[in-house]
Amino acid sequence: MLQEREGIDSTVPIDDGYLTTAEAADWARVNPATVRQWVNKGHLTRHRAGREFRVSKTELRAFLKCQTSEPQSLDADEIANEIVKSL
Repeated sequence: MLQEREGIDSTVPIDDGYLTTAEAADWARVNPATVRQWVNKGHLTRHRAGREFRVSKTELRAFLKCQTSEPQSLDADEIANEIVKSL
């Protein structure tokens, strides 16, 4: 997220903190195990804070933004096929 502050270049992202795995999961509305999978797969960087691991809120926000996609619209034939498959 880019924020403008007096005397700071607005093109530089400002890090807005770190979240625990549980906080990141709550924020992203997923299970904490999902956040751990994202870390293990290299989608997010794990940062150590004492005995806990945390993820960057900025990095999580960017990852989630890349994961969202426009809903695909189905035409009438595709909808009919989906209904028949579900029977």
